[in-house]
Amino acid sequence: MSSSLPQAPHLAAQDPKPCEHGCQLPEDLACHAGTCTLDCLGIGRTGSVLDIISSQPDASSNDDVRRRLMEMGLCNGTEVTVVRKSPFGDPIEIRLRGYHLSLRNQQARCVRVRPISA
Repeated sequence: MSSSLPQAPHLAAQDPKPCEHGCQLPEDLACHAGTCTLDCLGIGRTGSVLDIISSQPDASSNDDVRRRLMEMGLCNGTEVTVVRKSPFGDPIEIRLRGYHLSLRNQQARCVRVRPISA
């Protein structure tokens, strides 16, 4: 009897393909103008935070998420490096401002970054 673990929903739809920056993006989430979200940045890659984008239709929820991420140090211009990802990709560990931080994919998806060439 073969037992298989269920695949994460965001990975089940299609296999991600790397863009020119190494971001693992499904084809429907193409890398726009050299930017991607933090959850798409590959392990070992560094990016510069551009902004915090909306994740939910409720404006008050977006303000709370935005404020919380900025309080954790994810402000415009901050360099972040993806240290590692869990086997299913959630959560991810990043390094910024001299410390390590773990974020859920839903939170990392709110952070738009410009990948920095290594």
